[in-house]
Amino acid sequence: MVRVPSPLRGPGRVPWVSDADATHCMDCKLKFTVMLRKHHCRACGEIFCNPCSPDVMPVGGYSSPQRICKACASDFVNASSSAL
Repeated sequence: MVRVPSPLRGPGRVPWVSDADATHCMDCKLKFTVMLRKHHCRACGEIFCNPCSPDVMPVGGYSSPQRICKACASDFVNASSSAL
């Protein structure tokens, strides 16, 4: 999967992947079920299970911290540490 940089501090919201287009988590590839629910990463718009989207951080276009996937959280941490 090719990842584009996430706009964690961008001015607007990113388009979301359609729920109908996601039958499996885009990270761990587990199939979504009644117990394994879908969650949109607010930074990249892709769909993940709860274990693959555990972080909550400020995201552009939202007034409060939002759920993000592990990859976007890592991008945010790396960008923050390189800015120091």
